Amino acid sequence: MAGVTRSLGLARRNQQLRSLGERVESERGDQVPEAEGALRRLPGVGSYVATAVRCFAFGPAALS
Repeated sequence: MAGVTRSLGLARRNQQLRSLGERVESERGDQVPEAEGALRRLPGVGSYVATAVRCFAFGPAALS
């Protein structure tokens, strides 16, 4: 994946995403937080990313 993201100019985002995944795994046992506030406390996660994660991980109903 690093090669693909590097060629697209996304190497930094790839590194951030990997770091975020490792942190969630180590701190939460692979459980993605459902609450927007908990997601936003993770490094590199703002409102847009938190909303997207909640929608894809828990379905559109999680946004209600």
